[in-house]
Amino acid sequence: MKGYRINYPEEPIAWKALQFEYEELDNKHIKDDISQFFKALGSWESLLAEFKKQYGDAKGTWLTPTIEEVIRYDSRFGEYYLIYEYDPKLIVSDLGPDGFFVLNAKFVDEKKIPAKYITESQE
Repeated sequence: MKGYRINYPEEPIAWKALQFEYEELDNKHIKDDISQFFKALGSWESLLAEFKKQYGDAKGTWLTPTIEEVIRYDSRFGEYYLIYEYDPKLIVSDLGPDGFFVLNAKFVDEKKIPAKYITESQE
């Protein structure tokens, strides 16, 4: 399957990105998402430890399901969007149109955002 993101820096190590979401951004749903991903209950610390144990320093990427969503959500951060291929079984957190966090997505291509989308998103 394909997913999209704007080309701006992010933490590529999955467990560090998830830890940042939970501890720094206060996105507490990440604990429930990891719990559901593993089909196991536990504290944040135990779930993160299990994630590290199973996936080590695997890469993780926030993507959106459509080009339109990445442009709507993130076009203020860049002129290009990136296209990735991913395995839907490796989605750790799914926020619907706002995006999903997936392990080991593979970069495929980069394309310039059409000018009309940049103008529309800045209005």
